[in-house]
Amino acid sequence: MSKKTRIGIDCLYAVPGKTFGTWMFAKNLVEEITSLDTRNEYFVFLNPLAASDFYLERPNVHFVTSHLAGWTVSTRLGYQNLILPFLTRFYGLDLLHSLGNHGPLLPLVRSVVTVHDLLPFFDHQHSPKHSPRLRAVGLNFLMQRSLRRADRIAVDSEFTRDVLVARFAFTGEKICVIQGGLPRRRTPTHTESESTLARYGILKPYLLTVGLFPPHKNIENLIHAFARLKYGAGIPHQLVLVGEPGANRVSLHAAVAQVAVKDFVVFTGFVSDVEVAAFYSAADLFVMPSLMEGFGFPVLEAMASGVPVVCANAGSLPEVAGDAAVLFDPTDVQDMVRAIREVLQTPSLRLRLVERGMKRVEQFSFRRTAEETLKLYREVLSEKKPA
Repeated sequence: MSKKTRIGIDCLYAVPGKTFGTWMFAKNLVEEITSLDTRNEYFVFLNPLAASDFYLERPNVHFVTSHLAGWTVSTRLGYQNLILPFLTRFYGLDLLHSLGNHGPLLPLVRSVVTVHDLLPFFDHQHSPKHSPRLRAVGLNFLMQRSLRRADRIAVDSEFTRDVLVARFAFTGEKICVIQGGLPRRRTPTHTESESTLARYGILKPYLLTVGLFPPHKNIENLIHAFARLKYGAGIPHQLVLVGEPGANRVSLHAAVAQVAVKDFVVFTGFVSDVEVAAFYSAADLFVMPSLMEGFGFPVLEAMASGVPVVCANAGSLPEVAGDAAVLFDPTDVQDMVRAIREVLQTPSLRLRLVERGMKRVEQFSFRRTAEETLKLYREVLSEKKPA
């Protein structure tokens, strides 16, 4: 990018509190890349909910907010495919980077697409309901066509690269693995943390998990494992589930009632970044039981907070956790019980996990993510083929 260029970043998909990890990725990437690259101009396309959560004032950053894109998924897709391509021409963009697994079907400028995961296809295979099936069919159409048009495809992990190539073989030569980093959060004071715990009725010690809770997050198995630990091993802990249960709310509350741990499980619902940091800071153990993850930001956040981690040996989680977590089979409740009990009952292991976790997070930085993304932009823009 020898001359001054104009780059668009498509964040239209992102809804704070609903697109949990991918919104975190988008927000941190935009903040870092526009801090690192002050020479070029950036146009960030957002829906109103995301725009209200973006506090960034820089002379080289322009936010373009669409109320139409914030109404429904169908109106957002219509905006992305019928209006966004013409806005790239209107603003004189040289490149459009779409961060939500697919971009416009017919971009009118050079195109980069970030694919975080293929969760809708996983949910379709593991659910008898029609809605996951329809979502998978729609996403297959959007991804297949927009990824063919894309000049480059960025993915968060080697795991995502492998599953993407397995589904869309033509993507192999276009893919670049660019991992995410440790999200920025303000560290709460001790008083703020204690106040937050009290507000939600949380008593120490407690086990913690963070995120949204669709079926692939495997929270029901975690609830069953917690009940075995509570009544079999006699642990004094609460289980704190930070995030919005969404459509899975009824089944999760039914699971809690079934194993009689209602008095020991706390559902916080959607919370602020400062509150999430407070929950991390006081946790005794962080558990991530997901059956599938494209990256796994909460694992890094827990490690950075000095909390020992146990997580599933599925998806990209082993790739992110390295040797700084105890792994378990997420489909085996007893193996989950084994991993949690081992860490809770072994002080030397807890200390070792905390030390390794603090070293592990040093390998993940959104500054590095931004640097590698800028390098990708330069490669795309230097190619001689027509846009």
